[in-house]
Amino acid sequence: MRERKLAVVVIPVHNRKAHTMHCLAGLKWCLGSPEWKVVVVDDGSVDGTAEEIARDFPEVDLVFGNGNLYWTGGILAGMRRGIELGATAFVWLNDDTETSESSLRSLVSRVTANTNEMVGASPWVDESPMAFSSLRGVGVAANAGERLRVDVLAGFLVAFSVEVVRKIGLPDADGYPHYAGDSEYTRRAKNMGVELWLDGNAVVKLRGFKPYPTVAEHFWGPDTLDLAARFKRTFLERRSQFRLATQKKLDQLYRGKVLGMAAFLIRLCLWAGQIGIANRGRAGRSAKMSF
Repeated sequence: MRERKLAVVVIPVHNRKAHTMHCLAGLKWCLGSPEWKVVVVDDGSVDGTAEEIARDFPEVDLVFGNGNLYWTGGILAGMRRGIELGATAFVWLNDDTETSESSLRSLVSRVTANTNEMVGASPWVDESPMAFSSLRGVGVAANAGERLRVDVLAGFLVAFSVEVVRKIGLPDADGYPHYAGDSEYTRRAKNMGVELWLDGNAVVKLRGFKPYPTVAEHFWGPDTLDLAARFKRTFLERRSQFRLATQKKLDQLYRGKVLGMAAFLIRLCLWAGQIGIANRGRAGRSAKMSF
């Protein structure tokens, strides 16, 4: 008897209805197919996202959060639902992206045939591939026709078999609530013998992409918070890319406990220096304005 195949596309969303609906419109070809299931994890949206999905895309399986799942928690909830549905392959897909049927089919076919692989699509911004995945700590991009072996994948569009999940477990939403949940999971997979590939023939276009802020830009921000509130927002909040607990765990995952701790401490010194330099620049600009 032929084994049933089911690819589950997991899309975490929060208050980005326009992005979400655009993304789902590009998946119409697979909605209702017995070999595909789209699971949207709506993490407490208040902009009518869930209602519009239920109305326009009733084939979508909706899972709900309370606003505290963030990216990794949303992915985790969607994967758990996929396991309940009998998934044989998973696809992570961010809602502020668009991709093609051929790219999705290609990725799923690859990981179905090669169950010890995780394969990421090449992310494109403004008509050119961008270096988001990493090879030995250096960002790499894949052009059409290229397949690159990497040591970590960005989570814009990634596919892998359920066998990978059985081998390495589920994403760590406590240790990596938002930032680096994709990096941790894919690097953990590599450390446990799973092959990571970046496929230039599968493309995911990033819509409205903005470069990530520096630690100084994030810390000082265009607001009037006091220093304690700025520190909390930058280094303690679960959704911050500079969250100290997350960064420490990530450094140790990449480099081991001793070297990772050293790298983390060096990073803290560099961040402190960048914040201090930016503050002196702010003070200088304020002094000029006072004349």
